[in-house]
Amino acid sequence: MIKGLKVNTSVFPIVLMIRPYVHLNCASTADGKLSFADGTRLRISGEWDMRRVHTLRQRYGAILVGAGTIIKDDPKLTVKGDYVHDPNPITKVILDGAGIVSPSSRFFRTPGPSVIFIGGEVDHMWTEEVLRMNEEMEGDITIIPFHTKDGIFPLNEVVSKLHHMGVDRLLVEGGPTTLWGFLNKGLWDRFTVYFGPMLVGGRGPGITGGMGTFDPLAIKLENIMKTEDGGVLLDYLPMRIRP
Repeated sequence: MIKGLKVNTSVFPIVLMIRPYVHLNCASTADGKLSFADGTRLRISGEWDMRRVHTLRQRYGAILVGAGTIIKDDPKLTVKGDYVHDPNPITKVILDGAGIVSPSSRFFRTPGPSVIFIGGEVDHMWTEEVLRMNEEMEGDITIIPFHTKDGIFPLNEVVSKLHHMGVDRLLVEGGPTTLWGFLNKGLWDRFTVYFGPMLVGGRGPGITGGMGTFDPLAIKLENIMKTEDGGVLLDYLPMRIRP
């Protein structure tokens, strides 16, 4: 076993679903787009929203994104000292059903533990490359295989496993398919969307993706804030079903 890396070779059994507090967050244009029509990255958040997001990251201590976000943006998934005084490393969680995230991705090289959930059929060559990179970087990476269906994770088991590992608060930042997965399964407690003061048009990716539903999900608008940079922050809560 290489120091700093732990490989869980069994599927985590679920008896009673206990999970972290889950806060979903994203930034969108005023017309609901996350990027340009061709998928090119678009900087939506200004300094006000960047400060808000990095403060959230520090407060929650754990951030989760899908593999597509890593492939597209290659983020560090850190808390920047420009926005938070004396930030601490946070836990970086990636959903990568096919093992497509490059071992050279920047988040691997940033301080703090990384947790990668993978599908059970991921190529062992990818795992070996991650092992080698982790040894070179003296990193702290945990790889956790799950049985996936068509590349889709059983998110209830994922969040239960994270809770078992000590994650009691989780910030989920996308992308669209990941956000939809949490929303559709009811695995969330708060959903904030920052709408930047811009329009791009076209058919670019929206706030949520996935397969969608013919039964729209009911959510409750808890708060609305006009931001100092001309944007709008919407704060949603789930519509709880009361007995």
